[in-house]
Amino acid sequence: MRAKTAFGFLAVPLRTAPLLVILTFSVLLFLALKASLLGIPLGLLLLTGFFNYTFVLLDSVINGDAEPPVLSIEMMNPVSAPRSLVLLALVLVAFFTSQAAVYWFGAALGVIAGIACAALLPALLAVQAITGSTAQAFNFSTALRLMGRLGGDYVALVVFIVAAALIGTFAMSLPALPTFLQLAIAMYLWLASFCLIGGVVRERGDDLGLEDAWTPERFESDEDAGQERLRTQFVDRIYAEWRGGAYANAWHSVMERVGQGANPLTELEWLYERIARWPDPRLANRLAGEILPRLLAARRNGEAVDLVRARVRSDPQFRPQSSGDLLQIAGLARDAGDRPTARALLRDFDRFYPDDAARTAATELIQQLER
Repeated sequence: MRAKTAFGFLAVPLRTAPLLVILTFSVLLFLALKASLLGIPLGLLLLTGFFNYTFVLLDSVINGDAEPPVLSIEMMNPVSAPRSLVLLALVLVAFFTSQAAVYWFGAALGVIAGIACAALLPALLAVQAITGSTAQAFNFSTALRLMGRLGGDYVALVVFIVAAALIGTFAMSLPALPTFLQLAIAMYLWLASFCLIGGVVRERGDDLGLEDAWTPERFESDEDAGQERLRTQFVDRIYAEWRGGAYANAWHSVMERVGQGANPLTELEWLYERIARWPDPRLANRLAGEILPRLLAARRNGEAVDLVRARVRSDPQFRPQSSGDLLQIAGLARDAGDRPTARALLRDFDRFYPDDAARTAATELIQQLER
């Protein structure tokens, strides 16, 4: 990788969105440290959000997004991105391995153990980012293969990470430097390391030999290969945002794509076809909610019923966006002889549509289905 390109990736954390994360979190972490025991919950929440944002930023760099992602409230959820827990585990293993080496074998071997951990850690994180699999993060054979294929670029990456660790340690040891500024420097170096990992993966992706695991899913299509490739890349980006907990960003990207298409319904349908295969049904549910009124308006009633039936089967909590659409689908399902789907849709009507004017009509339809 050329030096100019590398510096471009290292500058990503200094752009508006990640820089705001660094400044805000450094001040809040400083306050959490000052609060001692009372600050532990805040500190854990901030570390969770920062680790989650780290992976979303990594995915953004790998995908070549024009702008770094904005921190969303979903990223503060500790269970929204298990990759952050894996990262914490890897860091703790690296820390205790190096510390144990210092204790048992002396400072020299401790330094060697620390460098060995630093050499392996980027490969494990890169494999996880590429494959999207937490289990693959511990596949050492794949990590070693990746290291070998990157060659000099990987050596440069490890050198930077070791240098970043030394600079961060030095900054944290300076008593004249305010604590929040020490934290800000450490956060920048952390994000910069991940951006450089993402940059190396992006620049050398064709050489890694991990193409089969690059995308979350593979699709067969009769469309032009170029268009299909672009569609797959877009779904990959949405998958990365969603997997990282950036739900609002993912939905914004979807609706922006739909708005730019010549036929919004066609755009929604091919997106739904792919996203409905994900284990997490929430984004597919939102897409179905956008598709349903369009199908009803086009009088494609059979497709509308099939769509709702599939969503209810996948997620019993799914409901159309409006009570009017629900009643229309329930009536169509009843007329088609599918009373179980109609009953499932009308179940708990008041919970899904509180104080809705269609409550009386829903009650009448329920009574008809019970006859």
